[in-house]
Amino acid sequence: MDYRPNRRETQVTVGLTVDDLLLETSLLDISRDGAKIACPEHLLPGTAVRLWIDGVEVKALVHWSRKGHAGLRFFDRLDSATLLMVEKAGDRLAAFR
Repeated sequence: MDYRPNRRETQVTVGLTVDDLLLETSLLDISRDGAKIACPEHLLPGTAVRLWIDGVEVKALVHWSRKGHAGLRFFDRLDSATLLMVEKAGDRLAAFR
């Protein structure tokens, strides 16, 4: 049986640093081990990137990339406090829709 961490859907704008280029992107879902983003640039699998979530830096590798989306695998598992922060940011945005 494959292990797949619990993913939390979200719609939060985050920063993405790729090769010293800072892009704005949307975080579509997140788990302790990785995330799915909407990405304006095609990212090659294996590329090291950094996500900036509400001022917190999260280092990751691009796991896959296709049709304007990319899957990221974090170098270190996210702690519960960071996941909660992302959820609260998503809740704040949902209140304005």
